[in-house]
Amino acid sequence: VRMVREFFATTHGELEQMLSETSRLLSDVTGTAAVVVGEPVEVATIRSVQLIDLTPRTVLGVMVMSNGVIVKRAVELDPKFARGWEVLAVIACVAEDWGVRDRDYTAISLAAAQRALDLDPALSMPWAARAISESIDLPIDWDRYLETLGRAIDADPRNETAHLWRALGWANLGWFDRAIADIDQCLVLD
Repeated sequence: VRMVREFFATTHGELEQMLSETSRLLSDVTGTAAVVVGEPVEVATIRSVQLIDLTPRTVLGVMVMSNGVIVKRAVELDPKFARGWEVLAVIACVAEDWGVRDRDYTAISLAAAQRALDLDPALSMPWAARAISESIDLPIDWDRYLETLGRAIDADPRNETAHLWRALGWANLGWFDRAIADIDQCLVLD
């Protein structure tokens, strides 16, 4: 929280100065000026995300984008929001691949996936997140992995991520024709 507060404290005057300068430049060019500040239109990737607990049920998400834009949103957690649990399950199941290892993300992913499925059994991604989370520790139960991803695809045949993750499983097992079929399906869907 301190880092975010310090960042905004140091940039507050600079942002106002930039907007003032932009308005002045536009006035010089057009005679009439307006500055509209909103979400950027360009495509940008997320470079970093930080979640800050504000209250037991509210978090502040701060994202730094590849184009330098900082996006922040306060979010109130709803314990009955199945899609929220689904997203948490997916983020946690890939956190270690992103180099984040500050807590047991496998346990977080499995618990969130189960909570999402308890609230809405028709969801797809909790099954996919469960398959990835259950494949972290060796030995991998490949039958269970493929079966769980099959459940994700049955729940939503348009789930590209589940097709991709299943393709990776097929490739690890040497079933390249099945892997290629799932990759081809990803391309059709994406």
